[in-house]
Amino acid sequence: MSESNCLPVFYVTYPGSIVDKSHLSYMMAYNEELGISNVGFVLDRGFCATANVQDMNKNSYDFIIGVEKRHKTTRMAIDLSRDCIESIHNRIESGVFAFAIRGCFYGTKSTMHIYYDRSLADNQVDGLFRSIENEENLLRQMSVMTPMEAKRHRGYCLINLADDGSFTFKRDKDKMERAAKYCGFYCLLTNTALDSSQILAKYRRKDVIEKSFDDLKNHISMKRMRTHKTDTTDGKLFCSFIALIVASELDVNFKNFMNKKSISKEGIIREMEKICVDA
Repeated sequence: MSESNCLPVFYVTYPGSIVDKSHLSYMMAYNEELGISNVGFVLDRGFCATANVQDMNKNSYDFIIGVEKRHKTTRMAIDLSRDCIESIHNRIESGVFAFAIRGCFYGTKSTMHIYYDRSLADNQVDGLFRSIENEENLLRQMSVMTPMEAKRHRGYCLINLADDGSFTFKRDKDKMERAAKYCGFYCLLTNTALDSSQILAKYRRKDVIEKSFDDLKNHISMKRMRTHKTDTTDGKLFCSFIALIVASELDVNFKNFMNKKSISKEGIIREMEKICVDA
């Protein structure tokens, strides 16, 4: 998708068994083949891998990429910023704070932008406790368990398993503390000179891609292909791509109108279907 006008640029089909991170090099090659220059990538965590970060940097592509919070390097960056991130100097919007660290990440000189969202932290801690309570309720319903089952249920519980399969359990508060320690934090890696607020704004605009996939599946009836031949599949994909361009154009140009009139995109399409043109 184009960042400037939020319209689809091009599409390509590939086997669904291929993970995102292994396909990025092909995406970069398509840009060169199509003659698309001055490209920058805004990517979610599914693309985050050392090879991808190094390839984008080597090919002089700007990038903003979400990084996995469980990664050791990411957690070290969070720990370095933890004591100072909630300073008034680091506030970028209501309840959200950011701190940038320049260094070598994923084998590349880049900047890690660490964000802390108070509201997100509360929600994630609540979710953590709900998950633990559900696990405890499940354990209370069990009278015996196998060693394999005990291993599966030891996420946040200390289980004392007897030889006859009976068991007792209690909360593993050390694990809970370690998990809660990183609630509310998320990190974005970039090789650009943009500040934390600009980086976050650009990353949030990535949602236009998710909304486009939603349009394809739910509004353009592409949830199931229902085709049996390659040529038919290719033709249907091409037609759906053209339809997606039209749908995206409606989103861009009619957004203010839809908000003002409280009408959905589907409502506009239904009204347009009523228009009859005499040939």
